[in-house]
Amino acid sequence: TATTEIYTQAFVGSVRWVQETDNNPYEYAIWADDLKIKNFYKLLDGWHFYDQPIYDGIDPSKVTLKLDPTFNVIYSVIESMKTLKFNGPYPYHHDGKMEKSYMLRFLVHMVGDQHQPLHVATRCTPKMPECDAGGNKFMISDPAKELHALWDWAMSKKNIDFKKRPLDQASISYYEGLAKEFTKEFPRSKLADELKVKDPWEQAKRTLDIAKKVVYHGIKEGEKPSEAYKKTGFEVCKKQIALAGYRLGDYFKEIFHHRVEMEEAQILS
Repeated sequence: TATTEIYTQAFVGSVRWVQETDNNPYEYAIWADDLKIKNFYKLLDGWHFYDQPIYDGIDPSKVTLKLDPTFNVIYSVIESMKTLKFNGPYPYHHDGKMEKSYMLRFLVHMVGDQHQPLHVATRCTPKMPECDAGGNKFMISDPAKELHALWDWAMSKKNIDFKKRPLDQASISYYEGLAKEFTKEFPRSKLADELKVKDPWEQAKRTLDIAKKVVYHGIKEGEKPSEAYKKTGFEVCKKQIALAGYRLGDYFKEIFHHRVEMEEAQILS
């Protein structure tokens, strides 16, 4: 059918795009956004968000937003883990490498999205009962233009152009420096309580609290974010990025430990 042909073309195109753009682990992390940029797999756009509503002066019954429990960023993390931990058997002599390759890239990206407050929250008002799409409709006087982008950029004026591949060494060094800086300021020991929360749905609730208390606090639509707002926001971003990194590392340990156990069981059987 025409629909099948369209999806097949999208699949082939996305595979080619992976081959052209994924030169190192830093670029794996943005592959899921690459699909959107190149208009591949638009049907998976919903995997980047979990729009938990924040009711701002509106009766919840008037809100038109509908949450889909099986089509959001939390669901995508859970499904990615299931795929990556699955060790067969596969039908038709298939080894599952393609699925694992895809879902590994989704996992890396979606764990990051999951910790960005405006990927798991959206503000609903009487003027906007459909809500603001995670701050994408919350316009501000800033180079970021909208609140969502400001938080995607972690309040930074430096926005690396990821369309240029491979990333040059200056860009890689910049992000490696940020990783060292953030993890030094927020070591695992400092985030021990947060890391005890293993359920992704509960993690999303905690990130929602950040959106309520920080993201939509002290800023108005159409106005310029204050330096105080950006300073507070940057501190939150650093903590969330470090937390996401630790949780992703824990996921990797879980995946590969599970695979080793499965392989040992196969050898002994």
